[in-house]
Amino acid sequence: MVDAQAVRAWIESKGIKGCGLCGSAELQVSKDLYALVCINRTTGGPDLKRGSRVARIRCGHCGHVMLFHARQMGLE
Repeated sequence: MVDAQAVRAWIESKGIKGCGLCGSAELQVSKDLYALVCINRTTGGPDLKRGSRVARIRCGHCGHVMLFHARQMGLE
């Protein structure tokens, strides 16, 4: 489970005060980490050996989604 307070502190430390699209402060931190996986160029399917875990933050006003590398945020 993702520590929403830690995520909020991290994004604020980077100067993010609200949604990068509409400016709303209604940012909602997902409780889970998500995986970005690479696509295998040969098969066209997911390459589960390559990818990154990300934290997902969604604007509650416009729905814009922001993804941040979980390891860089100290979440893994």
